[in-house]
Amino acid sequence: MSPQPVQPPSHLDTVLTALGRASTPAVPENPHGLTRAALLGLPESQAAARAVVVGSPALLGDVAQAAPAVAGIPGALVDQVELPLVRALVLDWDAFAAGPWLGADTHAAPALLQELVDAADAVRRRGGSVFGLPRRPLHGSGDALLLAACTVDMTNVPAVDMEERAVQTPLWTALAAEAAGRPGPTTQEGL
Repeated sequence: MSPQPVQPPSHLDTVLTALGRASTPAVPENPHGLTRAALLGLPESQAAARAVVVGSPALLGDVAQAAPAVAGIPGALVDQVELPLVRALVLDWDAFAAGPWLGADTHAAPALLQELVDAADAVRRRGGSVFGLPRRPLHGSGDALLLAACTVDMTNVPAVDMEERAVQTPLWTALAAEAAGRPGPTTQEGL
């Protein structure tokens, strides 16, 4: 075994760190029009979805009674929320304690945290809503980022916002019922 040739010192890491992602070339488009969503069969299997839920199977069932819903899939969440009929993303902090979204509310799983934020941005860009169901007290290092990505924190809706007793959507009603059962600063009196 011959010794490895000595390489001159490289400052490539320093240069790439200084330049950041903006200097990274774009990934070329597939010339055949294939997308990750198409390869996963999302347009066919989830075409009727109006909401995507990152949460427990029980919450998914409750949301699905209010609106056609599907479970959020790590690695495909942005593709899911970009389906034509999706107008809501539900982020349940319970999903971050176990299962495929484990640790997504912390910087221990930065790719999952970024995927959640990117999906929330995609929903809001299209005029949709991102419903947050955090658990209090907040303890994850990514909690502030996730809460900022939400359109509404369902555990902290001011009572003044509900005092007109306006009719709410079935999705809002289902999520308000879930939020009412959580400890924390829930202020939705009478819901």
